[in-house]
Amino acid sequence: MLGEASLGVVSNGSTNGSSVVAPQIVDLQVLSDSGNPLIERLEEHVIVDLRQEPAVLLYGDASVELDPSLPSRQERLAVRALDLAIAVPAAIVLFPVVVALAAVVGLTSKGPVFYKSNRQTRGGKWFEMLKFRTMVADADLVLEQYFSDNPDAKERFERHNKFKVDPRVTKIGRVLRKFSLDELPQLLNVIRGDMSVVGPRPQLDFEVERFGSARPTVQRVKGGMTGLWQVSGRSHLTFEERLALEVEYATSRSLKGDMAIIAKTAGQMVAGSPGAY
Repeated sequence: MLGEASLGVVSNGSTNGSSVVAPQIVDLQVLSDSGNPLIERLEEHVIVDLRQEPAVLLYGDASVELDPSLPSRQERLAVRALDLAIAVPAAIVLFPVVVALAAVVGLTSKGPVFYKSNRQTRGGKWFEMLKFRTMVADADLVLEQYFSDNPDAKERFERHNKFKVDPRVTKIGRVLRKFSLDELPQLLNVIRGDMSVVGPRPQLDFEVERFGSARPTVQRVKGGMTGLWQVSGRSHLTFEERLALEVEYATSRSLKGDMAIIAKTAGQMVAGSPGAY
């Protein structure tokens, strides 16, 4: 049984601006009993080596060349069936909640109710990921002013791409983010086939480059509403830790592991995810 593993990324400096990123400690207990063969083999650390093409996953004293090939057609159909079996009933049951939240967002701050974010998913395909808007309408100007008043904040933002207390986020937005309610519109993305319920987080344009030679492996599966990164610390983790987790999931996805992630996600939505802000 695996309790903790060190995660990190080794690069040549082209993807994250440094020669070596020191591994950090990340709790992976959520999937320690999942029967996931890769996780069960882990000894002391998981490191993604971006200096090679394709990238190499290092664990313990062994290494595995990452496989960027798409899953089999049978596996993709099985995942699609599971996605629809979960997303369609959830969308029907939660429709009144979505309508109520849309009204709250629209009435409490200026701007559109929904936010469309351009993201990249399996095979490098771009799509518009839906979320409830959680920021003020002039978010870019607010961020620029915040960096001007707090120069040190920019470095922290570039490392995590988020603030624990974000000046751009509305009061209602903070509540939606804490309980991941802002993600509910993505049920439509899942039904459309843009996303899966579980998978790596779909990448923003600047993240695509930072994934380096690991990108084809991460993008061998569809991006998900939730995933290993989200239930393992989310925004508390560095980008390098997130990348290691995304690679780990993409190379060893299993039905049992997905169900464990879904169960963990449900619990965090009820209690409020500590890394969601």
